[in-house]
Amino acid sequence: MKVLIGVDGTDNSLAAVRLTGRLLSPQHDQVAFFYAPPAGLLKAGSVNPALSTRAREAVVSAVFDEAAKHLPEAFRQNLERIEGTQPAKRTLLEAADRWNAELIVVGARGMSRLERVTLGSVSRAVAHNFRAAVLVVRGLSAQDAQRSLRVILASEPAGADNRVVELLSQLSFPADAQGSVATVIESMLAGELPPWLEERVRKADTEELAKAWVEEHARQRDQAVENMRSLCRQLPPTFHRGEPILAEGPPADRILETLESENADLVVVGAHGRGLLERLLVGSTSEKILAHANCSVLIVRQTSK
Repeated sequence: MKVLIGVDGTDNSLAAVRLTGRLLSPQHDQVAFFYAPPAGLLKAGSVNPALSTRAREAVVSAVFDEAAKHLPEAFRQNLERIEGTQPAKRTLLEAADRWNAELIVVGARGMSRLERVTLGSVSRAVAHNFRAAVLVVRGLSAQDAQRSLRVILASEPAGADNRVVELLSQLSFPADAQGSVATVIESMLAGELPPWLEERVRKADTEELAKAWVEEHARQRDQAVENMRSLCRQLPPTFHRGEPILAEGPPADRILETLESENADLVVVGAHGRGLLERLLVGSTSEKILAHANCSVLIVRQTSK
């Protein structure tokens, strides 16, 4: 798999390099760095053009060299370095298309609530517009990189699409990584019943209907769990050990709660389609997870190239 990592010297971009190194194999995967230095590295008119060019080259070299230190040594021999001459928001996507990248990795801008919502212009542009898969990395320190990786696949109740299974099967998870599949189904009751409806439910004929409703809901839960177990068998061994996680209620809210309670390092979500609305929003559940998750988010888009 060809993986393009956007780097800029920030902590989260270095975290992106570290996480990528844990998910890939130098025998099967190819890595490239992309960096587009700021247009105004030096004050206009303060130095001659030759010195300005040398300063730019020094900055680019320093960013690439520092990022390489956070990548396993086995990747460094064939590591490609791509320099952007225009703002990264636009040229990172162009570089990914030219290089035929199958996955773009970028660091989120920060961890505050506002930063999680806004993501940063580069991360958001890539997540919403790249044709394939995007990994947005946040909150993975060098110390975190030493512990077991906790991965959650947020699946539809019917199971994940083939592209998600295919991409996860291409990754080389650490031997001690722990993976689980989580899904959310609708609650049996949408909310509290008004008094008149509670009274009617007490009638015998309605009680029988309510019982059938409960039984149907139980069947839906059982089917969702069975679908997750079946999905786990299609995934890498990392996911074979974890028990399925089933919740009820608003999907994005329950997945976010699961990520918190499971102390997840990475959540995998699918996104469908490439229409204008989808490019802007990714999908309400995926968008909310991308904006509010306290861990890294891998978005896998089900589209043709």
